[in-house]
Amino acid sequence: MKKKFLIIFIIFLVLINAPGVNKIILFKLDNDTFRYSNSDGSYTNIETFGFKDAVFTGESFEMFIREENPKPEMRKLYRIYKINPFIFWRWNYYLTTSIKYPYKDWESIEKNPQFISRNKPLGYFQEF
Repeated sequence: MKKKFLIIFIIFLVLINAPGVNKIILFKLDNDTFRYSNSDGSYTNIETFGFKDAVFTGESFEMFIREENPKPEMRKLYRIYKINPFIFWRWNYYLTTSIKYPYKDWESIEKNPQFISRNKPLGYFQEF
């Protein structure tokens, strides 16, 4: 009986973290949870998981670097959320995206003397 339960549980975890199913679950449960910023807050991004939205790859940050040419110490991107291994439906996202970026607390970015508060369009988390 335990072996059958374990097999069903493993199948459940695999299905929940399958790419198509996982994106729908993340959209319903974790929309606007995954946030990214550089050290001074001049670049921020929120993963929305919308139907037509691509998964966050960091390309927009690379474009920001090319266009704005920030100081070298501001060219590193951080995730502004902690990884919680107990939230099992996020495992796919954690393993494919989150591990690429180190964690930094948003309060430490806001307290940074170089923090830039620009008038950004809606959707940027500096305005919340």
